[in-house]
Formats: sequence, structure tokens, C-alpha cells
Amino acid sequence: TIFGGATLGVVGKVGNAIQAQNTGQYVTVNDSSSLKPPTKITVMAWVKINNGDQGSFTPFIGKPRSGGASYFLTLNPSERFSARMDANTNVTIQSSIFANDNIWHFVAVSWDSSTMRIYVDGAQQASSALSGNILYDSSSVIFRAPYTVETLLDEIRIYNRSLSAEEIQAIYDATK
Repeated sequence: TIFGGATLGVVGKVGNAIQAQNTGQYVTVNDSSSLKPPTKITVMAWVKINNGDQGSFTPFIGKPRSGGASYFLTLNPSERFSARMDANTNVTIQSSIFANDNIWHFVAVSWDSSTMRIYVDGAQQASSALSGNILYDSSSVIFRAPYTVETLLDEIRIYNRSLSAEEIQAIYDATK
């Protein structure tokens, strides 16, 4: 479902992209068991964030839940890509890559039941231990702009398994 004037079908990195100008413009995908893998997941997309106002952590791809986040890819206040998951403990990791630069970046987070990793442009940026099951409710998955920043999202993928570093690199290489 499209909200607030988000645009589908604009020219993206690989194909057509979602364009959102602010947090009031977004696209949702209804809750589904396929979007709620409990112990292994990979979330990835091509992301282009144009300069704009900064705020706090706001996801551009995420599965919110009451009282927290199941999984998020975000732009953090220092304008770096970050990932957050909640498997009985909230864990946030961030990349060293400046994101608010009007350049397409390939961003992925994977979790294999014990370690969460964030990748930018095919390279692992950070990791952290995380165990348990991801906590979910019936909230929709949301794709939106962080803050008042024009954002383009292309090739969004959510896997019910943890892709290896080699698989993530191969997808990046095939679509760059």
C-alpha cells in the first residue's frame, strides 16, 4: 500500500525504484509469515539517500513491532548505515560508510542465529553477537525515507536465511 505520495516506478539502480521524500511517504507490505523468519534472515536493497535534514534513527526498510523493532535498516544520526534486530535483546550495528551522499549503495544485514552482520557495497562493515528468536507482531513491513531526506530504494529483498558473505558479494557484483 502506498502512503503520502511515495512514488513507485521511478528509475532506480537496477530497475524501478520506490521514491520517498520524507517519513510521511512510504510503502507497506502486509504482515506475512514469509516476512517473519524467527532465527535466520537477510534484508538487502540498493539505497540512494540525498542530502536532507537529520534526526534520530529512522528505518528506510523495517519490520516494526509494538515496543520495538523486529529488524531495521536505518540511517543513523551520524549519517551512516545501521542495522537493528531484536531477538530478546536489541542489537544495533553501524557501518563506517557515509550514506547521505546521493550515491547508490548496496546495503544488507544478515543474521545466522548467532551473529548479525552489516554489509555496504558488498563488504562487511560490522558484526555483533545476537541469539534467540526475532520478536514479531502483526505490523507491516515498511519502506520509507529516513527524516526529510529524499530516498530511492531498489531491488529490496528479504530472505528467510542468512546469506553468506560470498552470496552477498555476488549479488552486489551482479547488480552494480
